[in-house]
Amino acid sequence: MDRWQKIAGPAFAKVVYVLNRGGRFDSQANTYKGDHVANKYGKQINLYQEKTYKCKDAFTGKHYYGMARYMPVADTLDRLPVEQSKGYDLHLITQRDIRMTKSRTITNQYLTDSIPENSIIIHTKDAKRLGLKAGQKVKVVSATNPAGEWDLKNGTKVPWSARCRLPRPSARVL
Repeated sequence: MDRWQKIAGPAFAKVVYVLNRGGRFDSQANTYKGDHVANKYGKQINLYQEKTYKCKDAFTGKHYYGMARYMPVADTLDRLPVEQSKGYDLHLITQRDIRMTKSRTITNQYLTDSIPENSIIIHTKDAKRLGLKAGQKVKVVSATNPAGEWDLKNGTKVPWSARCRLPRPSARVL
């Protein structure tokens, strides 16, 4: 902590405040000045990135596109999700908890105390159908990982598991 205080100097308290908030924010009322955004870009915005185009996809060997474009959902080998989900009736959608935003937050003791492990949020109807209860540990298996294990490539395999979390009762369930 002393090291960070020394680096930030007199602004240390403000730096800690901004980092804990996840950045600098302003009120919605200050977003525009008349018909224009209040905080304009000061430099050119490049819609085409030569540096991006020069990189190649490790799986396909093809160049990445140097600009934004629509790409249908697929895995790294361009397989459609329906091809991968045969025999599996649930789909895993990943997300980050709002409290864990970047890689640096995993070292924040306050945050790791509030979220000590990963969890799987499952719809209450699916949980009931599968006989799952909140807090119950489940193993995740898929067409691409039928054993449900992470091979750490050092002779160790770790089960891919997490505790079930059900939506809060106040959450709207469709």
